[in-house]
Amino acid sequence: MKTFLALQLLWAVCSLRAADFSEVRGTRKIGQVPAFSQYGRVQLPAAEALISVPKTAAAPANTDLMVMFDPATGHFLWFTNNPSPKYPPSLNLIDGVIGTAWDALYSSKDCMTFWHANSEPAVVFTSTSSAFDLNEAFDRSLLELKAGWDRYYSRGAEPPNLQKVALLPLDELERRRFLYDDTKLVGSAVDIAIPAIDSITQTEDGYRIRLRARWVAEVVVGNDLKVREPFHRAAEK
Repeated sequence: MKTFLALQLLWAVCSLRAADFSEVRGTRKIGQVPAFSQYGRVQLPAAEALISVPKTAAAPANTDLMVMFDPATGHFLWFTNNPSPKYPPSLNLIDGVIGTAWDALYSSKDCMTFWHANSEPAVVFTSTSSAFDLNEAFDRSLLELKAGWDRYYSRGAEPPNLQKVALLPLDELERRRFLYDDTKLVGSAVDIAIPAIDSITQTEDGYRIRLRARWVAEVVVGNDLKVREPFHRAAEK
């Protein structure tokens, strides 16, 4: 009887481990990502790895997890790709997430924010989570991923730390002048500029965002991600 109970206990422990989210051994990739901060441009350490998702979870396709950490503040922010059984995950977030002109990371003493300006309204992720080092930040990110998997990430739903903000002008004509060059018509095509984030600086209660397309513009956004000063033309620097 004791042997049977011991085997039952061992099976239960193994089942719990098998059902847990875990990092796939040997897949972790270490790198750096550029960020804006109160000290100007900095390079922050980042880690990415494949994550094994249990078969008991909704959409049990494996995924990848990338974590960015600021040693100066202890804050970290993480991303995961929407899982798909048709397309196995690959380690491309470190090179791709902050590798485009319309994406930017800002690290302050209070939080980390990631800005994606290639959509209207723009998408902003905010994180106040903190850790001692990158390894602890990765472990905590994995726990947060696990906690929200069935509710958000496996369904491609918007996670609770995502907000949207109108960085581009509300006036359609002004927005078109900022993004489009109608003088370069080729057949029915129009030369379209994708807004690039030139810089992010912190104000007393928010952020000043400099955008570049056909010309340079600024938007001031509060800590609550509400627009304080709407889109307006700015001087070149």
